[in-house]
Amino acid sequence: MKTLASEPILWGRIRLGPPQTVGAGLRIFPLLDPEPPAEPPAYDLLADALAAGRAVVEERRDGPRVGELVVHVRGPRPVLIPDGEIFKGGLQTRTVNITLLLGEGTHPIPVSCVERGRWGGRQAFRPERFLADVELRRQKARTAVERLRRGEMPRPDQGRVWGHVHFLLDDAAVDSPTEALTDLWKAHGSTLEADLRSVVPQPGQVGVLAERDGRVLGLDVFEHPAVWTRLAEKVLGGYGIAARWTKAAEDAPMDADAFLEALRTASAETVPAPVGLGEHRLFLGEVTGFALVHEGRTVHLFAAPAGRS
Repeated sequence: MKTLASEPILWGRIRLGPPQTVGAGLRIFPLLDPEPPAEPPAYDLLADALAAGRAVVEERRDGPRVGELVVHVRGPRPVLIPDGEIFKGGLQTRTVNITLLLGEGTHPIPVSCVERGRWGGRQAFRPERFLADVELRRQKARTAVERLRRGEMPRPDQGRVWGHVHFLLDDAAVDSPTEALTDLWKAHGSTLEADLRSVVPQPGQVGVLAERDGRVLGLDVFEHPAVWTRLAEKVLGGYGIAARWTKAAEDAPMDADAFLEALRTASAETVPAPVGLGEHRLFLGEVTGFALVHEGRTVHLFAAPAGRS
């Protein structure tokens, strides 16, 4: 098995396990930690915090904005929100632009709209079943890296996000009155479930590397198997969408070996997290993405081929 990038970007002990082939030409390589941390993570996932009443997601009370939501965290345990998390509701459905670890307090967070045709009918926000598709996450990460390096908030071009969702829905033959990304899995949820049914979780698994037709779509790794277990369906759903209905990775044809070598040798620039705790290490060069690091631990790493701008 291959060893992934060295400290501090990834733990040197993480290994790439044998691939599992699933639907639509998607291959999933499990990322395995043979010596996972003994202690559970010292934070909660967003869904758990929402269910316990320790977190609330809402529009800005002083004037809603397309590119910003507000998260209130109550109590001392931080809350993890992964890149690509989708909040359905509010005035329109949004997706989070970069992974955030939020401590107690009120936090305005950077988001992108994935429902162009609605601004109204205010509803309570709830996290959706899947993350945004990995091709949209790749595009957003590329912009986030550029903007964070300039000291700006990680906000992509909203028009390009809407354009991506439009073409994705068109490719999937989904009729969505409000052009909502979430209507794709409303229409094709059973297909995605069938694609991913054969994915078998591995002991010590903390993430995946995914490729389609020999081209890497992306890589996600978390600091603890317990986190991966809870987020696996969300993450894999985003890869399954890209495998079936996007042209993901066509401008960046890297196989797993080339991608892992590029990630291993990638230079990185460190910036404070734009919101919340920790810092982001931004990948430069042939790969794009980031690692959210807090107190010396890589909480979440997302990387994908950089491709063309």
